Amino acid sequence: MTTVTRVALALRAPLHFGRRGVGLNETDIALPADGLFSALCVALAALKGPDQVTALLARFPMFDAGAITPPLRITSLMPTANGIDLLPMPLLRPRLGEVGVAARKDWKRLAWVSKTIFQKLVAGQELTADDSAIDRRSGRHDQAYTVQDRTIWVSRAEQTALGGEDAVLWKIDTRPRVTVDRQRNASAAFSSGSVHFTDNHKLRAGLYALLRWEVQEQELTHAIHDALTLLGESGIGGERSYGLGQFTPLFDDVTDDLGSHGGEYFTSLAPYLPQPSEWEVFGPGSRYDIQLRRGWISMPEYNHLRRPTVRMVGDGAILVRPRSGDVIGSMADATPSVLQGRLVIRRYGIAWPVPVATVAVAAQ
Repeated sequence: MTTVTRVALALRAPLHFGRRGVGLNETDIALPADGLFSALCVALAALKGPDQVTALLARFPMFDAGAITPPLRITSLMPTANGIDLLPMPLLRPRLGEVGVAARKDWKRLAWVSKTIFQKLVAGQELTADDSAIDRRSGRHDQAYTVQDRTIWVSRAEQTALGGEDAVLWKIDTRPRVTVDRQRNASAAFSSGSVHFTDNHKLRAGLYALLRWEVQEQELTHAIHDALTLLGESGIGGERSYGLGQFTPLFDDVTDDLGSHGGEYFTSLAPYLPQPSEWEVFGPGSRYDIQLRRGWISMPEYNHLRRPTVRMVGDGAILVRPRSGDVIGSMADATPSVLQGRLVIRRYGIAWPVPVATVAVAAQ
């Protein structure tokens, strides 16, 4: 039986997770699993040396090189607030019968759902008369209980626990900056975006991730725990030189009880790069979007180099479970051509599959 560890990030500073946009203004509120894995590898290299990281990467399946079971899997970093963990909104249409155009637009705004709602969706439950998930007091049958400007779907009790429908779990702040040319003393103004999670006596929000240990190795477990601790001190994400991204990791073993067991479909809580042998996941009923995963190398001597772009299936996709029943994914070679033979850099694309009931997809 696999063991799952929940890692909560007790944030000590705002965060900057860069994304494509205008300079440093753009920031995501969470971090995909491949970004988290890259940060872990950098921290692990600082603790154990590059050879240990290379040895660990060799235990993960490479794209089109045969499927092997990885030693561990990780989810993307996801929001949590007041003990309510959020998950990506799966690409499923809630079972509510006929709804109007305005309601459909509202549903498309939803980016996150609580674990309670997630379980209802992947099980394909009929929600029209579910007073815990749908607010029927207004006479409508398609109004969800939401927070964070109607982008997070929670249950009625969870909405109350978070402070009502106007609850704000995080805010994006843009801070002015200035840089000075050392040779000409010329200044240039710019700005940087950062995400601030609410932390007060009524609402405490932050991020968390799940780690699934496919093999029970105490040495590996301790190494990853130590790497996360170091990562909390040095910071995660961008703008670390300004003190952003610092946190304290809190570890807790949890039960892997997500999903609707026995379904013919699955969703992933991490960006997914299927092996060619897994391409049957794109069968009838599947729905997904393709993300371009890219970024900079975060190593002292090479942080001016971009990693090659890798196309992956985004979090929340609905895919067909392979006949073998195993969903693995793969690592992509993300080593820039100028570093070939000197460094080994990989892009994490291992799935975190969660079963989805057939009725949840058939009802679409």
